[in-house]
Amino acid sequence: LEPSGRLGSDYWSYCAERLAALAAIPVGAAVLDVGTFDGNVLFKVLKKAGARGRGMGIDVDPDGLGGGIAEAINDGWRHVAFAQMDAAHLGLGSESYDWVLANFVGWDYCFDFERMAFTAPDTRLAEIRRVLKPGGRVGLGFWVEQSDIEWMASACKRYLNQVAAAAGKPIACYAKETPQGYEAILGQGGFHNIGVQVEKTTFVCPDAATWWRQMKQVARECFEEMPGIERFQEQIFADLGQFQSPQGIAFDKIVAYAFGTKP
Repeated sequence: LEPSGRLGSDYWSYCAERLAALAAIPVGAAVLDVGTFDGNVLFKVLKKAGARGRGMGIDVDPDGLGGGIAEAINDGWRHVAFAQMDAAHLGLGSESYDWVLANFVGWDYCFDFERMAFTAPDTRLAEIRRVLKPGGRVGLGFWVEQSDIEWMASACKRYLNQVAAAAGKPIACYAKETPQGYEAILGQGGFHNIGVQVEKTTFVCPDAATWWRQMKQVARECFEEMPGIERFQEQIFADLGQFQSPQGIAFDKIVAYAFGTKP
């Protein structure tokens, strides 16, 4: 684990920057960003690829693509495209890309990280390998631990025993994945030169209200079904004092980035 840093509350943008930096995208590279949403990773790596680089951002959910398209137009990106597409069925030519990146897409759909075993065929990585050029690289970002969500889950147990039953699932619904799991996934997927970078970082929200809005976004389905949410919020705000720092509300997150090369 690298030393913690004191950062702002926008951890999505920070983690996108880290994936882009660790990928070391060369000038002129063709890059595919899987699960792109609004191009948060894609635009950062294309700055490294330069004017001769090109990028494609895909997402199975079209909700964020409009933001990426608007940014591409407003900032004058010429070689960028966005499309609604399932990573398991890429409508793209074989051996078309130098790099494929996927930040927080999650591989628990086919791999059990506790048992370290596949539960279904890995159709996503097979497609990623197909569209990569020989010698091309893949980079995958994933959560190892989010202490703020873990703490919220324990708070639900303390104050709202009925939350899990009402929501149908606990608030700790992010996928907890492991470096060892991704080493196995990439190895079984036919990649070599596999490496994983694990980083622990402290993120700070300026105040409790900002942190609460973030929690509601991360676990919106649980919050929508939560009974007595006003009283629960009061209790949470009272307890948040233990995480107060001079800069704001501070929580640690552990993120890892796995890389592999197509032979």
